Amino acid sequence: IPITIHWSLLLLAGWYVTSGFNEGGIEMAFSRIGVPVAVFASVLLHELGHVLVARGYGIGTKSINLSPLGGIAFLDRYPEKPGARAAVALGGPAVSLALALVFAVVALSGYEDYGLATPSGTLFLVNAILLIFNMLPIHPMDGGQVMVALVMKVAGNKWADGYAKYSGRAGAFGLFAAVLSLGIFSFMLIGAFLLGVSLFEY
Repeated sequence: IPITIHWSLLLLAGWYVTSGFNEGGIEMAFSRIGVPVAVFASVLLHELGHVLVARGYGIGTKSINLSPLGGIAFLDRYPEKPGARAAVALGGPAVSLALALVFAVVALSGYEDYGLATPSGTLFLVNAILLIFNMLPIHPMDGGQVMVALVMKVAGNKWADGYAKYSGRAGAFGLFAAVLSLGIFSFMLIGAFLLGVSLFEY
């Protein structure tokens, strides 16, 4: 499966390592290299969770793209049955949950000093955020895909398409509101992504 990394993600990793150099020199910079690499790996494993479940239903994957907003596995097609669609959507969060639990156990086991304030603690946080964010019931997030599958099963494809369309737009405007009220400008990028999907896909 071709795997591409958006240039902005490499730029973000470079900024993280460079800031370490500015804080503590070359030793600090080298100590920080492992974190962005592990973050890339966590996002990639999340997407491979989707890919593995999809392959179980006979669905191939065209490519995987990694970006600052997370990863996207471009499948050949969506599963037609609601149960299969929900299972594919949950494949990624299941991997993130497993990774979060593993890193939490390592961080709190006493193997590393300072508990969650360690590389393992950081990776626990990264995977926990991936899990929570992706399970938001907003299309095209994984939680939104599960909701689309539920609506499809209960009310049919037309209602499922409507949910996918309007949940994405509602989520985008909700994040724009959060930007204005809380000043969390990273939400602007996520909101733009959700709005773009909801406008161009439907």
